[in-house]
Amino acid sequence: MRTLTNVVRRSAGLLARTRADLDLGSLEDPRDPRGRRWKLASLLTALLSGLVAGCNSLTDVEMLTERMSLAVRRKLSIPRRVPDTTLRGLVMRLGLDALRGLIRRQVRQAHRRKALVPVGLPCGVVAIDGRSTKTNMADPDHAQSIKDGSYHLVRTLTSALVSSRSTVCLDAMPIPPTTNEVGCFKDAFNALLAAYGHGDLFEVVTADAGLTSKENADHVNAANLGYVFAIKDNQPALLDEAVRILGKLGPTEAAATSEQTLTKSREEVVVRRIWITTEMAGWNDWSHLRVAIRVEREVTGRHASKESRYFISNVPRHRFTDKQWLQLIRHHWRVENDCHKTWDVSMAEDDRPWLRDPYGMLVTQLLRRIAYNALALFRSVTVRAEDERGLIPWRTLMSNIRHTIEVATDLQLDGLRWVPRPGAAALGSPPPLRC
Repeated sequence: MRTLTNVVRRSAGLLARTRADLDLGSLEDPRDPRGRRWKLASLLTALLSGLVAGCNSLTDVEMLTERMSLAVRRKLSIPRRVPDTTLRGLVMRLGLDALRGLIRRQVRQAHRRKALVPVGLPCGVVAIDGRSTKTNMADPDHAQSIKDGSYHLVRTLTSALVSSRSTVCLDAMPIPPTTNEVGCFKDAFNALLAAYGHGDLFEVVTADAGLTSKENADHVNAANLGYVFAIKDNQPALLDEAVRILGKLGPTEAAATSEQTLTKSREEVVVRRIWITTEMAGWNDWSHLRVAIRVEREVTGRHASKESRYFISNVPRHRFTDKQWLQLIRHHWRVENDCHKTWDVSMAEDDRPWLRDPYGMLVTQLLRRIAYNALALFRSVTVRAEDERGLIPWRTLMSNIRHTIEVATDLQLDGLRWVPRPGAAALGSPPPLRC
């Protein structure tokens, strides 16, 4: 049974581990040396503490630093209230590549602790998907103008590890206004290789149809990694051939089937079926293509529906069992349901982005990815290992952390590691990669 002391202790552990993993003191300070009144690590710690505590604005972060308990204040090296103007000034100066490097460092530390091992699959899988956030402020370098310039989009490509218990953001690459998601795919993929290499973190990359192209598939295959790409009308020849081979196959011919009762209504059942063929191997000029896949999602009950989606892959048919192929396809959507939905709904990124300036929005988004990773690992690994009642709601988790920041005592913080382990500073970011 949870006690208030246990909640505070475990929430403090999240703060301590995040601070130790990131080693914020090793970052180069982008501010003018003249007139500095705050250490860079203290200000970054304040920003990240506000994000994991669910703060809605920089002013809210300022209030959090004012209410911080003396014990937490000492551990986080935040000696007094931090003005929101000071925080805003720092956000507008932080480098995007440096923050992406912090994400990589955080992921490497989690990987070292064996917190990112695949669950139900024989290898790691990364899903890449685009995300856009509206703003009313123009910026020709960091935001794309839409229609008559009535609003602008700040865009990123999210790379998320979807094969582990916790869906973790591996990278978030800003998309320049001069290109689009499909045009930036290769750079996002190259960034993953530069950051994590050909180690055991992942073996397969998945993407929705908007990122599918022959050029992108060639690029992944040339790196000796697997792709599983969705195909729609943007690849009409591929889609027509896949539909011709797989479209008329019935439920009895499915390679695998899964059934799920929706927890909210309990009156609707979702049945998923998968059909896999090797008949399209080497089709046309796709010499590396090995399998084509159809996945059907049928909902029975009050909101009955049925739809099929098609996919292509260079992964050998025998690499996964039938059930694992279905799981792999389903897991792609964790980048939407676990990452994007959490940032939008639970962390209020769209409604309360902290800043409306496009560059400031990008910086805050990258900081939010770091905070999300810390929360996701804590929620899916640390807390779940001690409490099998299910995942704690995001807002409850953030509320617990805020409470901890405000009331934790020296006794509750005793014994936690607040400084990086030897060698952590060597986990810096790779050279910048841009579209």
